[in-house]
Amino acid sequence: FDAFWDLLLSMQKQDEFDEMIYQITLLPEFAAISKPKELTRFKTSLIESGEKVYKSNLTLVAQLRSFISEKHLLENKRIKELIACSVAFMVGLMSISIMKIWAWMEMEKYSTIREIKRLELQVVTLREHVQKR
Repeated sequence: FDAFWDLLLSMQKQDEFDEMIYQITLLPEFAAISKPKELTRFKTSLIESGEKVYKSNLTLVAQLRSFISEKHLLENKRIKELIACSVAFMVGLMSISIMKIWAWMEMEKYSTIREIKRLELQVVTLREHVQKR
């Protein structure tokens, strides 16, 4: 279509086209047909039809661009949601790990305190045993 549209818009090509139409009108076969108005209007009709097709193509291109843009936006939104879910999962995983480490540290602290109390009790028992002698 672009080559046809360029042909219709080119002044040189239009002059060539007019010359061809004139040559056709000179043919003896054409002399029997009495419709010169339609033939002279033929170029104008082609240009009008070409404009309609050209505008339709522009409309289709705009709609395709809109569709592709919308598709990209939806895809970007989906990617953002996936990233947000991944970040939330990682934060949750880190939180659970931190809570486990804290719980183990608390258990270690209590076992250390328990060991110190046991040693204190042994020292007291040993002291009493030494004082009795």
